[in-house]
Amino acid sequence: MHDIVTRKADKGGAVVLLDREVYKTQVTKMLENNDTYMPLEANPLPLYQVKLQNVLQEGVNLGILSEKEREFIYVEHPITPIFHALPKVHKDGFPPPFRPIVAGIGSYSKKLSEWTDFLLEPLVPLIPGYLRDTCTVLQNFHQFKLQKGFCWVTADIASLYTNILHCLAITALKWVLGRFSNYTMELQDYLCICVDFLLRHNFFMFNGIYYLQRSGVSMGAKFSPSIANVFMSWWENQYLFLDTNPYLTSIKWYGRFIDDMLWVWQDDVDSSHRIPE
Repeated sequence: MHDIVTRKADKGGAVVLLDREVYKTQVTKMLENNDTYMPLEANPLPLYQVKLQNVLQEGVNLGILSEKEREFIYVEHPITPIFHALPKVHKDGFPPPFRPIVAGIGSYSKKLSEWTDFLLEPLVPLIPGYLRDTCTVLQNFHQFKLQKGFCWVTADIASLYTNILHCLAITALKWVLGRFSNYTMELQDYLCICVDFLLRHNFFMFNGIYYLQRSGVSMGAKFSPSIANVFMSWWENQYLFLDTNPYLTSIKWYGRFIDDMLWVWQDDVDSSHRIPE
């Protein structure tokens, strides 16, 4: 059994048994993407804990955090985050593609991630087009009038979590905070400091090697879904709902669950997916 790795499937709840060497080889290939990950020569935790202390102290100095909150958020004896991957057995091919996960329970940044998400999560439902679940979709369509020539369009973003550039994540966050929050400018600025720290100091271990994630957010961090929603909202405003978009009038309805998008599109081209008349 030492040659077998047991993992939960990415979707469907199945349990997947994989040859250990096959699993290690596939994950190593993922981590060799230098645009996303970078191997480290040593454990960065001592340095990162000092930087975290500085970030938290800045919050205290600004009057945003109390001393008790600072002490609670700082993890004195953290564990090292571990990288693992969930096989996407619903996709074709073998070995199957994997979804990267960073298990950060007990990590040095876990509580800061939770505190940050406590302030970001309430903003997500205010974003236009946000879909909470399937029931939300059905409620949206309850009074929607389907017309001749309408058709369905679905799309998703390839590897959204690892493809969000850190600089654009902060740009998107500033835009969303300014548009949808009533937070003070001091709190908005401090939230950006916290998110920037979390993004740029996201490290983990796999197979005895330390890595730094250079791009995107880690699936497994508490604040990651909120940042993904924040980024997509900014992207939609910049490109999809821009007045200069020549196809804007063709979008009759739009909704999104993180990176899964659904349109009702008006088009004169025949389509097998067109809504029946």
